Amino acid sequence: MTRVFRLIYGRLSRALSWRPLPLVVMLLLAVYTLLRAAQGLNLSDDGFVLTAYAEVFAAPGSVAYMFLYYWTVVAGGAWNAVAGGLGIYGFRLLECVVLAANGVLAARLSTGAGGRWLYAALGLVVLYARLNWIEVFEYNTFTALVTLVVVALMMRALVRRSCAWMFAAGVALGLDVFVRLPNVCLGLLIVVLVPYYRRCRDGRLAVGLLLAAAGGVVAGVALTVGCMALAGHLGYFAEALSHAAFLSADPDNSHGAGSLLLAVGRNWALYAIGFGLAALCPVLSLLVEGRVGSKALRRLLHGLLAAVWLALMFAFRNNHIYMINALALAACAYVAYERRACLRTVCLAWLAALVALLMPLGSDLGVLSTGVHNLWAAAPFVPWACALLLKRLSGGRRAAVAAYAVATLALVMAKGAAATMAPAYYERGTRLTDVSAAGHPRANVLTDALTASAVDGALTVMRAHVSPGDTVLCAGDTPLLHYLTATRPYMRNPWPSVFGRAYFERQLGGALRGGGRLPVAVCRSADYYVTDGWRPAFRRFLEAGGYRRVYADDVFMVFVPQRNDAVGTAPSD
Repeated sequence: MTRVFRLIYGRLSRALSWRPLPLVVMLLLAVYTLLRAAQGLNLSDDGFVLTAYAEVFAAPGSVAYMFLYYWTVVAGGAWNAVAGGLGIYGFRLLECVVLAANGVLAARLSTGAGGRWLYAALGLVVLYARLNWIEVFEYNTFTALVTLVVVALMMRALVRRSCAWMFAAGVALGLDVFVRLPNVCLGLLIVVLVPYYRRCRDGRLAVGLLLAAAGGVVAGVALTVGCMALAGHLGYFAEALSHAAFLSADPDNSHGAGSLLLAVGRNWALYAIGFGLAALCPVLSLLVEGRVGSKALRRLLHGLLAAVWLALMFAFRNNHIYMINALALAACAYVAYERRACLRTVCLAWLAALVALLMPLGSDLGVLSTGVHNLWAAAPFVPWACALLLKRLSGGRRAAVAAYAVATLALVMAKGAAATMAPAYYERGTRLTDVSAAGHPRANVLTDALTASAVDGALTVMRAHVSPGDTVLCAGDTPLLHYLTATRPYMRNPWPSVFGRAYFERQLGGALRGGGRLPVAVCRSADYYVTDGWRPAFRRFLEAGGYRRVYADDVFMVFVPQRNDAVGTAPSD
């Protein structure tokens, strides 16, 4: 048996030493995302950002809220100007390019800090397995890309003891704040100077690096504000800040300050639970292997622990993202301890852990909103930590840890495979039923037959009452209809209902005070009959405006005002 294992190990080692293998892995992962991107019509999140990309230069006031993600919408607007004819799949193609760039940067950072490319490859495979549905280019993926650039520049500054490189990192961080406004929390990456100072013991250098980073951030912010002023966007950004201030003070919506703090606490509590569930049985197995003399009893206890562990993993199956985050954070800490003599490794471990902790801050669902995008730098540390731990162990202890490590990887991959078959938002069935396409050139991804038919029906009716450039009120989870009809949001936000009743009423009142002709209104059929949240205000608006329903099916309802069926363009700026 030992000879067989040695033979397998030898052949596997030779296969992994094949020089083109990293490139092959990256290409396969890229193809994987391109194929996944061809299915799933996301009516809400995709429509939220696509509407902003379509209008950021043509009618910026109509998407004023989206200026909280300034560089994201500018990048998306530039892509729309160049390749907008590629439709939804074109924006998913851009997303796949950014994902590939993230993978390359993460692998280069890991290998540059002393990790083997195999660790990076395993980490990336786990991350890609969790990318169940590829959405269009958006701020979480773009944040990950810019943050990886920040980390790379900071690593170069720390290794070369260079204030110039740290200034460049600060500039990138200053720009990152405007990719997604909560990225201001990433300013705490400068905490990496604490372990750095403990190693170099050079106070002047540490202070110089700190000042260079601060100066770079100021330069990045000033550059962004200057670009806004030149483009005439500064007023819209100020308005976006007023939206954010209102939401942070509203206790009844998921983006209020209290809700965001609760999300942080929930995240960290579930990190602790996830780590406890993942580590409890392996630790007990190590104790059993070292302290139980009877071979038969050891086997029995190992079997019982494995059964308990599988039951715990099954019970926690819908929260695996928390377990992955917890393991990544623990792995960063362990590798930093084991490789404490290597400055590159220690600094990258600190930066990766800080990104993992800081990036979810400011999202209403925390890490559930950011997905795996906070883990690009941290994920390669998990297999790296396993390898270092196995090197310390021997005999049965090594076998026990290896078995749990392989089983954990298998479960995470299985969860990713299962989620792959789940429907995208608002769809029915599985990926196998996503074989239909709506009859619109921009909606060039596959969905289920019911969704495709419903979108076609709503678009047919809307075309009879609106023209491109008109203003439309898309209530509920329907902002993709703005993008497909080339219309503009009535309430200066493509998806106002997601932010709660008070915000919806505020924006609706502001739109009415702005004057102009009443817009065509669209909602999801399921929302029309619900009596909580923003929906009563929407129905009162329809009644006050004398609206009549001109279309209804199982998915959408379309309403037009009786006194001006030919809807004009309401003021948007």
